[in-house]
Amino acid sequence: MEIEEYKISKIPKGKNSFRLLYIPTPTLKKKLQSHLSYLQYKNLELDEHRTCHAFLKGRNCVTNALQHVGYNYCVSMDIKDFFDSVRPHHVENKVSREVIQDCFIDGAPRQGLPTSPLLSNLALLDADAKIIEFLNQFRVVHRYTRYADDISISFDDERATGRIIFIVNSVLESYGFSVNQKKTKIQSKENGRIIITGIAIDKNGLFPTRKTKRKIRAAYHQKNISSVRGLEEWAKCKLPNNTPKNPKRFIRIVGKTLVSCMHCNQSNLIWAEQYPGRTFLVNSESGSRHKCKFLNAILSQRDLMTQLKKWGTRTSFL
Repeated sequence: MEIEEYKISKIPKGKNSFRLLYIPTPTLKKKLQSHLSYLQYKNLELDEHRTCHAFLKGRNCVTNALQHVGYNYCVSMDIKDFFDSVRPHHVENKVSREVIQDCFIDGAPRQGLPTSPLLSNLALLDADAKIIEFLNQFRVVHRYTRYADDISISFDDERATGRIIFIVNSVLESYGFSVNQKKTKIQSKENGRIIITGIAIDKNGLFPTRKTKRKIRAAYHQKNISSVRGLEEWAKCKLPNNTPKNPKRFIRIVGKTLVSCMHCNQSNLIWAEQYPGRTFLVNSESGSRHKCKFLNAILSQRDLMTQLKKWGTRTSFL
């Protein structure tokens, strides 16, 4: 790629450090955008464990946090210099040579290029699978997800904490990545709600964090209407493709655990509620409403509580 096709901008990160942002020319940007559909398809095709929730259609930070509802502990880890650590050999068996030639600058998918997020997702798929494989070998009952460079692993046995951190560090190092140790966080439900990708979770579902609520109050005080609207939308914790025309009819998660439909046996479902009190099952991974010819999936609140008690197992987590 010729240097004339992009320019480099320095963005302050704090503490006298900068992030390099590669800004493509309109011609190069259009060329790279032509690869996005192909890269979306490859991500969805190759993500067998459905671990990635960033940059993909039908997934977002809400579906990422939703996978961890009901667990006692969570380890959150951050990959250091994520984009700049990706190399062509990480994706050479996953995408065409043309994509690698067009989308890599000096051997990496640089920040600022429209294709870099999806390529970086693909680069980590092998490491994701290996981490899950090792956790299963050590019989750690867990839920593993990744949102870009943020890894979240939820589990119930506190004794597995050190083992999980060791496995993630070792596997990432073997693939040429490293963990930002300063950002590694261990959370327990005993200390309050667990925060995953900016969303608070507990056994009852998803909630906006205290930080988000403080930002909303500050935006109101500063009369920053655009920030208020954006923060209030974020605080609704919406699933993908569930953006109603009437902002009062938002969807929130009310189920405590993932369940399986007792009629068609589809798993990874969770109860959701749409204002004012209409409840139904949704797929926790895609966010789409569960459609079963034996079940109307729109129940009264009394029926919901009955079903939650009857279906309140967590077998789909295993």
